[in-house]
Order: sequence, then C-alpha cells, then structure tokens
Amino acid sequence: MNIYNQISLSQDEENNESNFIPMISEDDEPYLEQTDLPDTLPILPLRNMVLFPGVAMPVSVGRQKSLSLVREAYRQNTIIAAFTQKDAKVEDPLQDDLVEVGVVARIIRILEMPDNSTTIILQTINRCSLDELTSSEPYLKGRIVLREDIIPEKPSRKFEALIQAIKDLSIKIIKNSASNLPPEAVFAIRNIEKPFALVNFICANFAIKMQEKLELLFIDDFQTRCYRLMEIMNRESQLLDLKMSIQSKTKEGISQQQREFFLQQQIKTIQNELGGTAQEQECQEMRKKAKQKKWSQDIA
Repeated sequence: MNIYNQISLSQDEENNESNFIPMISEDDEPYLEQTDLPDTLPILPLRNMVLFPGVAMPVSVGRQKSLSLVREAYRQNTIIAAFTQKDAKVEDPLQDDLVEVGVVARIIRILEMPDNSTTIILQTINRCSLDELTSSEPYLKGRIVLREDIIPEKPSRKFEALIQAIKDLSIKIIKNSASNLPPEAVFAIRNIEKPFALVNFICANFAIKMQEKLELLFIDDFQTRCYRLMEIMNRESQLLDLKMSIQSKTKEGISQQQREFFLQQQIKTIQNELGGTAQEQECQEMRKKAKQKKWSQDIA
C-alpha cells in the first residue's frame, strides 16, 4: 500500500499534469550503497532547513550557484548532496560553513513560481557526511561518505510501543495546534507503517527547533533518535496543553465579564421601562409625599 503526504501545487496548464508530489512512499524506499556514488557530488547549501532521508521536501533556491547546480543536476538526473549552513547569512559557503551531516538526494521537479522564484522538490535518500570539498566553481562539489542508520532487525515490543506513542502524539499536536501541516498529514501519519518513514517524516516536517533537528539528524542509532524525538514532542505537547489551558481560562474570564455586562444592561433597560432604578423611584415617591405634606412653619 502506498502512503503519501502530498504537496499540492498549481496545475501545469501546458501538459495538463496535476502537480501532486508524493512525500512518502513506503513501497519503494530508496537506499544507496557507497559504491553507487560517483567520486564527487554537487553540494547544495541549505539555509534554515534540515532534511531527513526518505522524505520529499520543497526547497527554495535563490543563489546563482545553487540555480546552476540544480538545473544541471536535474537535466542530467544526477544525485546531489545537501547540507545545512551553520550561518544562513553566509552568501558563498565553503566546507567549514556547512554542518557535518546532510543527505544525498535526487531532484524530482523544478518549479518556476509565479513570483519568479525557483522551488525544487528533493527526494532524499541517505544521510551522508562531506569528506572533502573538491571544487567551489561553478558550484560546490565534494567527496561524500554515506552514514548508516542503525535500525533494529527485530524491534522489541517496547520499541513498537514507542513508535505508536510517537504516532499518537504527533496526531494530537497537529489537531490541537496551528500546525504548519495540512489536515491530510493526519491521514498520512496514521497510515505510515514503517517506523523509519514515520519518524523521518515527523522530524522533517514538524516545527522543531533547527538545532534539535540537527541533533536528531546526527544520531546514527535509529532507536536513540526515536527516544530523543519523543522527548522533544512531549515537551511541545505539554507547552501546547498549557497554552490551551491559559486560553481556555482567559475565554472563561471574558465570557463571565460579558455575561455580567449583559445582565447589567438588561437590568438598566428594565429599570428604564419602569421609570428608573428602585432607588430613583423611592426618591421620587418621597418627593411627591413631601410636596403633599403640610409642614410646620419652622420646618418649611
């Protein structure tokens, strides 16, 4: 069974193709061996973005070197490597400006957006490290070493329970927050059966601090990565619960004030219909009686 989370894009009017990009495909998980790689790969620096293996992601491309890289790699169907920059402000990064762990990926589509920007869809494959930068012109190239994900051959019941807890908690967070994920993501997460695909999808797409995403990407042992992800998600869930509790109490306070104000307005309306407040009516009655009473000369 294919399980997809999709990026919905505008329809291509020229070829009438619907631009839906599969985010996860569990039937055909790509995986490379070191011997599958050429001696050097094009290196795509990423700003404020961390990629995880086995997940397709849109990446905005703006720098001229990066545009040259992706267009040539797409035309030649070449695998590339992508690494997050340590400092997004660096315009022309070299090896020391990139984090140590990234991903190898294939460009599955280039999209020229209505605002004249360029977005590519990357299908990530393996984690990797940059062994050596071999060229910086016309764009970065380097020697890549693949990093192995250590995945349990026979998952324990405890590990299976952990994966189910991650799945349940991720769905709760999506439902209870202003998540950047569409509602369809809940359906996708519910139906992702392979732990590796599930965890990497969550790591890549959830609003986790970038430093924590990098921490997760650096972890070779998949089970350890799952436990760390669960810790992060538990914290986010608790913060979300606290936020919702505060909002609920605030709404209750506002509702109580609104009820009191409404009742006061109703009382005023009734009193006006009856000729004023009870106190005003009593004063008017006393004035009337005072006028009718014959007072002694001393009092008058």
